[in-house]
Formats: sequence, C-alpha cells, structure tokens
Amino acid sequence: MSVVQECEPIRELRRIRSVTPVVVGVDPAIDWLIVQVEDREGNVGLGEGTLERHNTAVSSVVFDAGSALVGRDPRREVARRAPVPGSMVEAAAHSALNQALWDLTARQNRVPLAIMRAGHKARAPRLYANLNRAIGPDRSPASFAAAARSAKAQGFQVVKIAPFDGVERRPMSDPTTRRFVTEGLNRTAAVLEVSDVEVRVDLHWRFELSAAVQVVHELSRLKVGWIEAPVREGALAEWTAIRARTEARLAGGETLTRPREFAAFLDASGVDVVMPDIKYCGGVDGFREVLEIAERYGAAVAPHNPSGPVATLATVHAAAGHRLDSLEIPWRSQPNAVDVIENGQLELPSGGGLGLRLADGLAARFPARPEPDHAPTDLI
Repeated sequence: MSVVQECEPIRELRRIRSVTPVVVGVDPAIDWLIVQVEDREGNVGLGEGTLERHNTAVSSVVFDAGSALVGRDPRREVARRAPVPGSMVEAAAHSALNQALWDLTARQNRVPLAIMRAGHKARAPRLYANLNRAIGPDRSPASFAAAARSAKAQGFQVVKIAPFDGVERRPMSDPTTRRFVTEGLNRTAAVLEVSDVEVRVDLHWRFELSAAVQVVHELSRLKVGWIEAPVREGALAEWTAIRARTEARLAGGETLTRPREFAAFLDASGVDVVMPDIKYCGGVDGFREVLEIAERYGAAVAPHNPSGPVATLATVHAAAGHRLDSLEIPWRSQPNAVDVIENGQLELPSGGGLGLRLADGLAARFPARPEPDHAPTDLI
C-alpha cells in the first residue's frame, strides 16, 4: 500500500463535518456569537463573530456559507481568499469562519494557531480595561472613578471610558450638547484622579466636526492617554481636519473591514493608533494584512476587542511576530468564569489551535437575549 493510500483515511477524517453558530448570553448586557467548525474526527475550531444586536443575521450568513464548507478540507479552505464583505454582518460571519478554520487546521496538526499561521509563538500583550459596560446605571463621576479603582486593584494599569452620554452630533452651540460635554469632561477628570492609571477616552463617533475639535482640545489639555473615534471612520476629510488641529494621540478604525479601507483611513487620518477588530477585518488573515499596512504607515496597533476569549486569543495568535501596543479587554467588576484574564494578565492556554473548548450545553445554560426588531447600526 502506498503512503498516499495509507494517508487517505486521515484526510477523510480531517474533512469538515459541520459548521454551527452558537450564541451565548454572557450577562444581561452581552452575548457572544461563536462559530464552531467540526471535522469528522471530532476536532472543533472556534471563531467569534459577535455583532451586537445583529447576531441572528450573522448566524444566518454563517449557516449559508458553512453549508458550502461541509465535506471540504479546512487546510485548503484557509488558503482561499474570503469573499469581499458587502456589510458588517457579512464581515462578521466570514471573519469568524476564517478564525475557526485556522483554529481547526492548527488543532489537526497539534500545534498552536500562531505557529501554524505565522511560524512564531504567541506572546501575551499588555492589556487595558474597557470600563464601558461595567459602570452600570450610576453615571456619576464617582461611579466612573470607582470602576477605575476596581480595575486597578485587579491589575490593570490602563483603562478606557466612554463618558459622553447623550451627545448626538450637534454643534457646541446646542445647550444640550454643551451640558452633556461638561458631564463627560467631569467624568473623565474624576477617573484621571485615580493614581497611576492611564485613561483613554472613547468618543463613540458621537460628535460633529466642530464639536469634535473642541472636545479633542479639552481632552488633550487633561492629558488623556488617547482619544478614540471622535467621528466616523469613513469621514476621512473630518479626520484630516481633526489631525491638523491637534497633536493628541488619536485612535480609530474598529469598523473597517477591508485592507484597502485601513490604508485609506491611515493615509487620511494620520491616527497614531489603528484598531482592527478580528471579528470584522477578515479574521486571522485579514488581521495580519492590517498589521503589515500599519507598519508601513508607522502606526501602532491596539486591536479593538470588547469581546470574548475566542476573539481575544485569536487576536493574540494572529499577531504573532508583530508587536501590539496593547489589547482591549471588556472589564467586569466580577470576573467571569470563562475569562482568560488573571490579575490583569492574559493567560495563554496550551495545546493545539487556540487551546480553547466550548463547554457542552453552554448556550442552553446561558441563553442569548432577544434581539430588537429594529436593531441600531452602531457598534458599541
């Protein structure tokens, strides 16, 4: 019997048996959409495609695309270029599939994903705590500061806040906008009083240009660590105008889905930090393309990652061989049992692929929230 004939049963076992999206309700405010790609031997690759309030639509695209993968060799599928996404929903679905295919391929070869894809070991980056969802309904400056102190006590030296509630892209001449901006600056100042903690501020695209320029100026005076997403990523002329008026450290790029979009964004915006999200930018392969683009522009990379452990670990493995500025973690005051964070540090599991396994019956034990009929399009 030839070597080829002897290997044929192994090849058959490695073919894809099923592709399944699973939505897990993590807490009252968060659901995770995890894609499982299983081979005929029982190996399972994981990818995350969470798109808040649109997980049902993403799951539908995963089902459709996944049906075409059944019976195929995952090693060949990761070598194919994913279709160009026409929407964020499609981008999330195909990014999750790419992650899962790479995870499965690495598991089949009994090596970490980073070694399989990049030939380098994954290294844990510096983490920072996104406090947005942990602060709760009490939006007082004291509440913001208390969350920062709690995160610091858990080992985080850098935090991020989104303090400008209620702002709706109106000029500063609008009295309501002025009030909301004052409240946001007061919250920021309170967090800055927490000693030995760097504070980054996310503006969540809430500002029209003239107001954005003024708020960026005020935050710059406060010496925050960076100012994120003052305007939409696609508003390139507005980014150019903001960059011309400030030397503050600017960050953005989380909603971009194609390498050429990142290149255009970096060219026009002059941002100091670009923030690709592995859930939307094309998975492992797209993320690595963005890393190379950022290097050409001299921009630091701090991935957008208000995500679960699958996307967190996929990001770290995909970044192997490159240096990340830092990695975002959605901090909660009570650590979650499925977290991979200990004392503000990322714990990298051993084993093939990402080293993670989705527990049996997880979705049944932690059901997802119903999605609204008319879901907003903003990413949070």
